[in-house]
Amino acid sequence: MTTSATLTGHATAESARLLPLRTVARQAPIGRAGEAPHISSCCRWIQKGIRLRSGERLRLRAIRTPSGWLCSRTWMDEFLAALTRDRIGVDADGTDDDDHGHGHGDATPCLTSPPRPGPRSPGQRREAARRAAERSAALGC
Repeated sequence: MTTSATLTGHATAESARLLPLRTVARQAPIGRAGEAPHISSCCRWIQKGIRLRSGERLRLRAIRTPSGWLCSRTWMDEFLAALTRDRIGVDADGTDDDDHGHGHGDATPCLTSPPRPGPRSPGQRREAARRAAERSAALGC
């Protein structure tokens, strides 16, 4: 069963044709072992994204419906192009890209906020615990 829908409002002619995620995944370029990406990988790209070298997360654009995720071939292509720019600094077609996918045009996949700081070192944790103990003592706790 092939389901297609149109995005209302801000749709472009290219992204207006939405297909079930499984269909879009099957049309994606060949990945590991000569097969298309697994549907679970695509769901992970939508929900968790892929961490870029800058620390931001790149997410595959999709729309959730009661019957599942809908995505367009254009959105998958934009996602893969942004990932390629991040990894090798050029678009998939070989052209150099100055903004590395951080622009704000319609063709930019979803990027999230700046990364959170990584885990603290044991020394940083000890220092924070010492300062907290001093504050507690000063408050009479």
